[in-house]
Amino acid sequence: MTLNQCLDRWFGTGVKPRVRQNTCQDREGMLRRYIRTALGERVPAAMRGLDIRATYRQIEGGLQARTVHCTDVLLKSAMRRENGFPTGLSQVYTSPRGR
Repeated sequence: MTLNQCLDRWFGTGVKPRVRQNTCQDREGMLRRYIRTALGERVPAAMRGLDIRATYRQIEGGLQARTVHCTDVLLKSAMRRENGFPTGLSQVYTSPRGR
């Protein structure tokens, strides 16, 4: 199962039923632009903290700190709730810091 498939399942069962449509669209857009394009085809079980850190380094330069933080919160939420991620992966990488 790829990260895209994990995110689809998590988003459909854990996010869409609980948030408003506009919030849902915003979060889907963040994941699509910043996470899915960089890591979507990866297998979560094979991901390492370095992979996620490299992705954050790529997006941090041109985005507001709030956008990077929200993207990080979404990814960590998916990791905590979906099977297939290595145990503790969300604690292995350093979250991006605000500017």
